[in-house]
Amino acid sequence: VGSHVMLSNNTPAVVVGVQPDSIDRPIVRVVQRTSVGPTMGLTVHLADFARNELWISQPIDPPSDLMAIA
Repeated sequence: VGSHVMLSNNTPAVVVGVQPDSIDRPIVRVVQRTSVGPTMGLTVHLADFARNELWISQPIDPPSDLMAIA
């Protein structure tokens, strides 16, 4: 929880939770860029998607301007 990741659709997200029965398919919050800076967007349960439809592709460093809202 708290890890910054890149999703398979090139969307940055933050891991916000895990489900005990599918720890490899966490709950993430999408990071959206807006004119006033980054904001936390939709919550996505990766377990709701097929494994070949949406997944975490890699860990990423948190953007410095996101640290205040993560």
